[in-house]
Amino acid sequence: MPESIFTAARSLMPVEVLRRSYRTSGQALGDYVNSEFYGERIIFEPSVDSYFGRSNVQLVKVNPPKASEPESMDSEVAQVLELIYNHATWNPQDSLLVATASAKHAERLDQALQAGMREKAHLAEFFEGHGREKFEITTIQDLAHRIADRVIFSIGFGKDSSGKAPKSLGFISHRDGHRYLANCLVSARKHITVVSALEATDLVDPSIIGCDGLREMLSEIAKPSFKTQDADVNPMIADLAIRLTKLGVTTRTNFSSRFKLVASVGEKAAVIEPDWGLLGYNLSERHRLRPMMIRALGWDYIRVPSFELFADPEAVAQRIAIALGIELSKKPQPLFEMEPRAFEDTHFAWGDPADSNDQRLREDKPPHWG
Repeated sequence: MPESIFTAARSLMPVEVLRRSYRTSGQALGDYVNSEFYGERIIFEPSVDSYFGRSNVQLVKVNPPKASEPESMDSEVAQVLELIYNHATWNPQDSLLVATASAKHAERLDQALQAGMREKAHLAEFFEGHGREKFEITTIQDLAHRIADRVIFSIGFGKDSSGKAPKSLGFISHRDGHRYLANCLVSARKHITVVSALEATDLVDPSIIGCDGLREMLSEIAKPSFKTQDADVNPMIADLAIRLTKLGVTTRTNFSSRFKLVASVGEKAAVIEPDWGLLGYNLSERHRLRPMMIRALGWDYIRVPSFELFADPEAVAQRIAIALGIELSKKPQPLFEMEPRAFEDTHFAWGDPADSNDQRLREDKPPHWG
């Protein structure tokens, strides 16, 4: 393979590592991609869909019969064609890319699609549209710098006649297969569908070249793992979360390493950020770019001045609740239930009489006080 421009240029010029994703639709399998391929170097801000549990990844399992030739099985070809036609019918506004680890599978898919289009001429407009993101069937080796709204990744391999996975998985088993797989996952702007005749349990044989990355990817899609943030919560943020909960707002602290407090009512969710914890390299990013990015990801963005939160936390909580759609009564309501006081907190514990002089003192004001 000829040397890329990047490889040639990096020997002559300084290299700057990009560490931030500005993708406004979130990243499919963002935590997995970051840890598996980028060593936790990339900052992926979570989208509001991830908060509500709406996944942008789908695993479609194919169960073909055992075959002597496990590459590009007929049932997987048929399943991918069905997904392509469904997309062209129901989501023609989104661009689509089909990628596979098998050159043979890519060729068979293309031939089957061309044959099927004779009976589906009404879908031709989709396959000719989307400009630079025109529909394409390609291998993961040829996928560099290709982006689409939605990606179908059809692995292209199944079990052989003995019921085992083949020793070679096409371009996944290539020496750059790890990078090819990463490129495939980050090529999807909105959603990625993985079509596989293999399961993670089929890829435990260490003699299968390059199977580790594919096995972990299939495991992650089948049973997503969610990172928990154990960092201490600022006491003022913790108090605000309690007050919001009392007002009927759902709250989560440490939703991500960069979202210390998230509040929601119904389908409306907001990132709450105190002004002492604004993130960004400079003033423009802290006050303009980051809030715009968070809103583009589907969140509301509410900044809380620290002096207001300290001086009147109840008013701040009520303002946030109203912004999220909670209708509060104009009549002040006690925020916390008043529990019976312990004996040592009463005047009897100090030996004072039961009668009180407080009311007389409150009413005994100088005339000029009005």
